[in-house]
Amino acid sequence: MDRLADMILRGDAPPSMIRRAAGGDLAVPPAEAVEILVHLCGIAEYAAAAAQTLARIDEPTICSVAADPATPLHILRHLLHHPAARPSLVVTLCENPSLPMAEIESLGGMVKAIEAGVPKLRIEEAAARTQARIDSTRQAII
Repeated sequence: MDRLADMILRGDAPPSMIRRAAGGDLAVPPAEAVEILVHLCGIAEYAAAAAQTLARIDEPTICSVAADPATPLHILRHLLHHPAARPSLVVTLCENPSLPMAEIESLGGMVKAIEAGVPKLRIEEAAARTQARIDSTRQAII
């Protein structure tokens, strides 16, 4: 069975369902709701309602979607550049390893990234991955 998001993305959903989706009136998982809303933000007829609904999603929910490395890059980019992006959302997005550093630089360059602690976090993540490889004997210290 198709996800509602797949039906909407393909254009197979009836207009009444799309209007309900733009208004946040469909019972779908948060990641799917965000995916639908980001898609609808690109369709003139539904863009305003979808953007308003996206801005109303509670902070823990939107941050959990933003933190998930499996979230598609186009959604992360949309959230990063959304006019209603909250500071905690931006920090969460910057911590997501799936988001290229060039996207972070679009926020204002490395000064803002350093202020948000992004390089430090990425170094810590790389160190943790290396230590895990060493601990599991997949990487040797020579």
